[in-house]
Amino acid sequence: MILGSYHPDNLPTVEQFKSFLIKEGFENTKLATELIKIPVGIEYDKKMNKILSQIENEMNNAEFNIFVFFIKENESTVQELNCFINNPNFLEKHKKTLVLFPKRQFSSMVSGFIRRKKLYIFKYENEFEFYQYTCSFIRRNLIY
Repeated sequence: MILGSYHPDNLPTVEQFKSFLIKEGFENTKLATELIKIPVGIEYDKKMNKILSQIENEMNNAEFNIFVFFIKENESTVQELNCFINNPNFLEKHKKTLVLFPKRQFSSMVSGFIRRKKLYIFKYENEFEFYQYTCSFIRRNLIY
């Protein structure tokens, strides 16, 4: 499952990333938004809690969780990653989790926090780099 910002500036990259992974043979690749139902008619805080709960459930069901950070508009990704890291039920999932950061927006504080949780981090210069690295990561960690 790909978790990342769906801000209009970032969405085309996330969608292309998904298409690339599918073309590489990872047919079960999904975006988090494809797996949740957005509740209507309830106040914003309750709506966000329900969405986060659904995403938590989907992270638990996913074989791989890939968090993609961009130069800007990462609030939802930070929230999803925080939820993932702090959920003790996800400890076994950490070895199949990848966090992608742009090199020029990389925070050493965030890096230290993620490394302590034994998640994999890749700092990328461009989309092609993180596409290729992700394919290699998945192939190395697939269960046959």
